[in-house]
Amino acid sequence: MIDSTPDASHREIYTIVIRYKNDFNVEERLITAIELPSKVGLDISNTLFDVLRQFNISTNKLIAQCYDNANNMSGVNKGVQACVNDKLSREVIFIPCSAHSSNLVVKYACDCGTELISLFNLLQEIYNYFTKSIKRHYVLRQELESSEFGLLVKSLADTRWASTANFQTLHAVDVSFEQIVESLSIISEEVTHKDDAYQAKCLKQKLLSFETMFRLFFMINVTRVTHALTSHLQGKQLDIISAIDIISNTLKLIQNMRNDDVTMINMIQRIVRRAETFDIDIDMEFQKLHRPRKLSQRIDNNQNTAVTLTRDQYYTKLMRQVLDHLYSGFNDYLVTITNKLRYFHNLSPDRIKQFSLNDAEQLCSIVPGLSSPSLVLTEFELLRQAISVCTTIDQVIGHLRTVGHAYPRASLVYNFLITLPVTVASNERSFSKMKIIKNYLRNALKNEKFVHLMLCVVESDILSTADLDKMAAEWGQMKNRRVKVTCDK
Repeated sequence: MIDSTPDASHREIYTIVIRYKNDFNVEERLITAIELPSKVGLDISNTLFDVLRQFNISTNKLIAQCYDNANNMSGVNKGVQACVNDKLSREVIFIPCSAHSSNLVVKYACDCGTELISLFNLLQEIYNYFTKSIKRHYVLRQELESSEFGLLVKSLADTRWASTANFQTLHAVDVSFEQIVESLSIISEEVTHKDDAYQAKCLKQKLLSFETMFRLFFMINVTRVTHALTSHLQGKQLDIISAIDIISNTLKLIQNMRNDDVTMINMIQRIVRRAETFDIDIDMEFQKLHRPRKLSQRIDNNQNTAVTLTRDQYYTKLMRQVLDHLYSGFNDYLVTITNKLRYFHNLSPDRIKQFSLNDAEQLCSIVPGLSSPSLVLTEFELLRQAISVCTTIDQVIGHLRTVGHAYPRASLVYNFLITLPVTVASNERSFSKMKIIKNYLRNALKNEKFVHLMLCVVESDILSTADLDKMAAEWGQMKNRRVKVTCDK
């Protein structure tokens, strides 16, 4: 798994993470962080093979690769995945990062109409307005302190990891809606600076709109679902079959939301009641913004044929437009992953009874060290009853920890399956540590020292088991010293 980001000294840093199994336990470990002033797929793949050679990791053990959706990484002609396949003269399974794909789907769905674009622009305007002045921010904090559940406004995400950040932004504004409106009222009435007061008045007018309140409430419900999905997909222990099941269940939920007319109407009515508490004239606002417009006579001589949507019909149409974009994006990703792993699909507990000789033959051609399709089929037939009573792949793995020694071929297949990567979230987490280690005050940090510090921070669980006394003794023996070196705990 490879991903990159610029550091504080404007150098492109690539982190390489390996995913491997250890007695049915999946581990993801950072092996290096290296500078590469190139984003060309061939250069990145050559760097990858140099690192593997440096750490004596055989390329024969390379069974899968996982990158984000950038063309230089996932391109089928000159991307890293294609260069790796060409270098090894065999196909290494490529799995697009599920978390990146999920966030891209959400991003495209939020950009599907000008209504949602204007909503997120307004949220960013509110954040900028309060955070760029300590006086305005103080007024907001005073109002939030009087509320039991008030939250400070948050900025939108400026990266592809938008699902989590945008949900938090929407949630903060929704929870603190009354306090934000009151803060803007105080600023518009008491602040002497005319520009600040006028801007506060404009933001208040935009917030106190049925359109804004409806879009805010609807997008909270949508991003809550996508936020939960993305959070699940970032787990280290998640296997690819479980990821497919989670995405499939999310698709069913989105489809149910899209087809549930009663819930949509109830959602609209709920916002109507909330808007009435702020004395908003909903009908007048709707007629002003969405009045029926007659078609040009060049298009239709009978101008009365123009479609006129009621308020409920208009907002229901908007909700379905967003949900259709979400469903289409997630379904495309699910189809891609399912096609890549179609021969592993029958290994899930609910489909194990459909495992056939053809599946066994295909697995023998994919899984290294696996042979004799008939014996593979026999082992799965013996395990079929035990696997079918399980509900998740984790339960299957737990059973194989006990009896796996009697079924070596089935154990090899499931070890291969759980080793397949799902996301490059571990790379992204290492970038968070990198921002702390190499900040603008230490932007001249040399690469060798930087890598060692990164490994100490990212792999702190391994570092905590190190014998410091032994390390101090070995370091003290590197040359003659006048003082004996010890480690005080």
